[in-house]
Amino acid sequence: MRLVFLNGWAASSSMLADFKTQLPSTYEVYILDDLYQFELAEIVSRIDELMTPDTILMGWSLGGMLALYYASLNTSNNKPKALVLLNSSACFLERNDFAEGVKRADFDDLKQVVQAQDTKALLRLFSHLLVEGSRSYKEDRRLLKQVFNSEALPAWEVLSKGLDYLEVCDFRSVLASIHQPTLFVLGEKDALINASPKSNLPNKKNFKVIVISEMGHFPFGVFSEEVTGIILKYVSPLSEIKC
Repeated sequence: MRLVFLNGWAASSSMLADFKTQLPSTYEVYILDDLYQFELAEIVSRIDELMTPDTILMGWSLGGMLALYYASLNTSNNKPKALVLLNSSACFLERNDFAEGVKRADFDDLKQVVQAQDTKALLRLFSHLLVEGSRSYKEDRRLLKQVFNSEALPAWEVLSKGLDYLEVCDFRSVLASIHQPTLFVLGEKDALINASPKSNLPNKKNFKVIVISEMGHFPFGVFSEEVTGIILKYVSPLSEIKC
């Protein structure tokens, strides 16, 4: 089985080191970093290149939004067998009809740091948002110091374009067109993505939502083993289904 993973905003594959080691060696894993530097058509093309009939398309945060968009298209070469979305919502920013999104003031704080190209402030602020509310925030913050640093950050232009996607994209309207088995793994204490399924998702039989108690927006630290176990339990039976 192939896992194609679309990484989150400002993230690098180094954040997924523990996650990858916990996957069975029979899984073929591809991690796509910094996809949001491209236009949507190019993003679709790059995912298409890795898609096979047995592919599970996964995404974290912004990567999950891009996975939803890809799966909703009728023009993609191959449909993923299933979707696994970590700490992700179809709409990131609050809107007049979507109060559960990230508050505009909080988003603008992050945007101003990127516009100022202040590396220290960005690492400090976004690390805080990743672990805020989590039971394991101290341990995860220590881990982030090793894997989320100035060397791992994308270019400022890439970060800025990623924020544009988070600000503009609203994929709530495409949820009805997602027919693959889809797993949403949410953190109960996530400071960025509301963990209430009713506020984010329509009631569909092919959608499964699991909320992990006391987890924040970072699923690859202390919670990595639990998250990986949930994913494997969900996707393993799919390998027996022929498309």
